[in-house]
Amino acid sequence: MLPNTQALSVKQGKMGEDLAEMLLIDADLEIVGRQVHVPGSGVITDFQVRTHDQVDIFVEVTWGIRGDTPGARRTDSLKKAVCDAWAIKEATGGQPYVLMSSHFSIKGVGKELLDLAISTELFDMVVDMNDPQSIKQLMELHAR
Repeated sequence: MLPNTQALSVKQGKMGEDLAEMLLIDADLEIVGRQVHVPGSGVITDFQVRTHDQVDIFVEVTWGIRGDTPGARRTDSLKKAVCDAWAIKEATGGQPYVLMSSHFSIKGVGKELLDLAISTELFDMVVDMNDPQSIKQLMELHAR
């Protein structure tokens, strides 16, 4: 019997959101909302968090532990995150947007797109949830 890939994707997505929530709380960020509709953007983002300085940040999570292209290695997942970041920035006048993922592209068109999104500041931060150095960046959000 073939596995239900949609059910597996939903399960893995929930695992990623649970881990992201734990990391955001550990970074002392206040979780203002989950599955937040950003008015005027057409986007529902995974989290809205707030820093001690009352700066709201939208957070998108892509997660996967099975398959050849987990997390943001999936080009369609990365494209969705880029599109969402653009829409949120346009609708909010530039509100910060963070992408958290289990994996990022390290070559090819996925890497080009990721680099472009970072260099144009669509993503204010990318966090590799498997990399302690990357996770440490979350702690620095209060200093920004």
